[in-house]
Amino acid sequence: MTEHRITFQPSGRTLNVPAGVTIVEAALRAGIPIEAPCGSGGTCGKCRVRVVSGQTSSVRSACRLSEAERAAGWRLACATIIEEPLVVEIPKSHAQSTQILTSDTGLATTLAPSVHARDIVLPAPSLEDDRADTARLAETLKVSLQIEPGLLPMLATRLRLFNWRIRAVMDRDCLLDVLSADAAPPVLGAAFDLGTTTVVGTLFDLTTGQPRAVASSLNNQIAHGDDVLARIRHARENSEGARQLQAAVLKTLNDILRSLAEQAEVPATAVYSVTLAGNTAMQQLLLGLDSRALGEVPFVPVFDQALDLSASHAGLMVNPFARLRVFPQVGGFVGGDTVSCMLAAEFDQLKAPALLIDIGTNGEIALFTGKEIFCASTAAGPAFEGARISCGMRATSGAIDQITWRDNDLACHTIGNATPAGLCGTALIDATAELLRTGILEDTGRFLDPEEIENQPPALRERLVEDNGAPAFCLADNVLLRQQDIRELQLATAAIRAGVEILLKLANLTPDDLRDVFLAGAFGNLIRPVNAQRIGLLPAVPLDRIRFIGNASSLGAKIALLNRHAQTRTAALCRMSRHIDLGNLPDFQDAFVGAIIFPAE
Repeated sequence: MTEHRITFQPSGRTLNVPAGVTIVEAALRAGIPIEAPCGSGGTCGKCRVRVVSGQTSSVRSACRLSEAERAAGWRLACATIIEEPLVVEIPKSHAQSTQILTSDTGLATTLAPSVHARDIVLPAPSLEDDRADTARLAETLKVSLQIEPGLLPMLATRLRLFNWRIRAVMDRDCLLDVLSADAAPPVLGAAFDLGTTTVVGTLFDLTTGQPRAVASSLNNQIAHGDDVLARIRHARENSEGARQLQAAVLKTLNDILRSLAEQAEVPATAVYSVTLAGNTAMQQLLLGLDSRALGEVPFVPVFDQALDLSASHAGLMVNPFARLRVFPQVGGFVGGDTVSCMLAAEFDQLKAPALLIDIGTNGEIALFTGKEIFCASTAAGPAFEGARISCGMRATSGAIDQITWRDNDLACHTIGNATPAGLCGTALIDATAELLRTGILEDTGRFLDPEEIENQPPALRERLVEDNGAPAFCLADNVLLRQQDIRELQLATAAIRAGVEILLKLANLTPDDLRDVFLAGAFGNLIRPVNAQRIGLLPAVPLDRIRFIGNASSLGAKIALLNRHAQTRTAALCRMSRHIDLGNLPDFQDAFVGAIIFPAE
């Protein structure tokens, strides 16, 4: 598959992308924010960019652009296909300091962080004014002042050392730290998406709202199991299991914090606020909470409301006075990441039924019925991450990430245009969907024998081979798609598909009633909806109703970091939510078994 080089200005960021992707998709891969509040539906016209060099074509009408604008190079990023090397200018409007604009969806939030800095000058004590230092601070700051206990012993020294010209680091009305206003050190915050497989952290300047650095890593807990249930079992069956899991995830977070600080060229002590969203098990294991109850019916979490903690006491290597805010949990394994996704998707603002699916090792589903929210979690397993797939691998160089039908054969694209070394989850979906369409794969998931295949192009027939006495499909040299791989995909897909069907049934809704289907998760943002629908992973709704919101758990954590009112919103979302334990519903097992069969086209 052909790749084209695209350069974004004024950042100068450059990358290669497959031909046929849109500019907004390329920007997403480059980590560049483009405002697209309509979910890349081509209706809002806010994703305007200017093509400085190179030719493009549009997949939708550019009715929001005048002829003069088009002649000047302006295009809608969500509707513009990359067909050759491009240089694209990103307008400043996509990075306003009062908004958080992410590459996930372009959603914005007013900058109003809980932790913030205020530069003030205090009146020095005198014979006429001998008030206590704390009273002097309270009057100048005009708040009902509280003092971080650890700061109190050094407060008097710092006020006088800085000659009463200070930068007060506040958490609402609580004074966290006193710095020199003249040195003007940055006051930073970090937002984390704590996933079962991967962890993503973003560093922000809390004064401007601008991102300073992004870093990600595999969750070190993988060494103790590749899914949530395996890790809970490790904690239950080993005397040191819980401590090992906590130490592993703390190392992951602290390694990311170190990387963020190095990228931004700041000390980690400049981080005064951390927000974190993860599923129930990930949040509780991080905090060292007894999570054994999550391994037995009815899967009861330790807490449900948001937690406000000392970040350093939790083990994070940041400023010793920093705050850690952990997202609230709905119930069972529907944890803070689902609440964060609902915040990012603005579930509290919806007017019509909508569905949110966060595709990952642990798949979360939220259905807004029009009045309340039904939430469920289902163990999809790591197949979408490439795990348990014979030639599966993560999305790294050499991984086949896209498969398309071209010239009567399947064409494979690899990350980095490298020699194929394996396939990742997106390619697994693509390949399965295409093989279902050609008839080489039955709806039951069975590969046809070569003698059963009729009227198929020779190139395609030659790819069907025998592997240890069983049929397999050759995608590339040494990269086979085996029968067991299809079974793993069927199980992962059936878990999510059955969950969606059950929630719709409980709400007396059908897919036709859904106004929007929000697809969350770093993986979910890269799949092709038409192929996901073919294998039954997504409900059969018109494609224009499917909204990609990328890593929505990360986005929700960013919103909560930069806007203190998000805590009120997440609490309201939890009150609206009803946890549905799918495993205890008599209909779920039947729905799961039925969903293993791929839907008929």
